[in-house]
Amino acid sequence: MAVGSFIPGDASCGGEGYLVIEEALNGRNTSETSVRRNRFVAALADREFIAHAAPGSKTEALCREIVEWGKSLYTLPCDDNAHLIALGARPLPDQLPI
Repeated sequence: MAVGSFIPGDASCGGEGYLVIEEALNGRNTSETSVRRNRFVAALADREFIAHAAPGSKTEALCREIVEWGKSLYTLPCDDNAHLIALGARPLPDQLPI
């Protein structure tokens, strides 16, 4: 069983809230529950950042879903993420707006 807590952000973070997921309270976290958790969190977010996902991985499958949902997906701009960028992920710019 997973437990989630919604914690309000502070002014330094733009006042936005954060979702904290605490898992495996019963000591049984499976691949299936991890996939469901990741999909749930991705569905709640306005924008997604995936640092890396191996080709053919479950994380890459999640990235594909995120793009199909029409959500903004960002990744690191490197050759290892070319397949994510080809899916529709946007490489992070060198300078992020503050």
